[in-house]
Amino acid sequence: PVDFENTEKIYPVGGFAGGVPTLVENPFLDIFNPTANVLKIVKGAPEVSSELYGGGYLDFTDPLDFALGSTLSMKVLAKEEDLKLGVKLEYYNGSTYTSAFSKTYNVLEDNINQWVLLEFDFTGKVTNANDWTRLSFIINDGVAGTGDLSSTFYIDDIDQINTGDTAFDWDNDVPLIDFDIPNTIYVINGWGGASGAVVTDPLDPNNSVGKHTRSFVDIKT
Repeated sequence: PVDFENTEKIYPVGGFAGGVPTLVENPFLDIFNPTANVLKIVKGAPEVSSELYGGGYLDFTDPLDFALGSTLSMKVLAKEEDLKLGVKLEYYNGSTYTSAFSKTYNVLEDNINQWVLLEFDFTGKVTNANDWTRLSFIINDGVAGTGDLSSTFYIDDIDQINTGDTAFDWDNDVPLIDFDIPNTIYVINGWGGASGAVVTDPLDPNNSVGKHTRSFVDIKT
């Protein structure tokens, strides 16, 4: 995993077409992402002109081994809605970089100013036949960068995962989720005026439960 916490390490990040990456302090410390340092990418930063496809990249020391999984997960934060983040993997073919695109993440109003865990699946688009060593981020593809919050993403905790389906054994009488595993972050989100959180069971102080709350103020329909 890449978490940008080693202050003695030089992380191989760079920008393209007017994108500027820097390592900064976490702008929103919470239980979901309590780490101190994150990657910030600004498209069209001050004094840097930007093309419509500008962004930043991270180079891996070793090529990704897709026997471990073809999906990359990461935590992403934006401070404006309607921003778009495109993610692609790349390998160098001797003269230029060849890329495989996963998908574009669109920031919704409910996700502003909070860390969101995203998964980018490259299944069927990449193999170990090539050395995929670059992870690129495109901010608002097709739109000129402005160098402010409307062209900025924060990224952290990049990991390679295997999302293959695992059959659940319904005969073992094991709960699917009980919110009681130590050192585990349970993420409960909401929409349209609803929110969620893990809280202490009101009937048992030694137990944790999920709580959903719906606000009737400014309800979205």
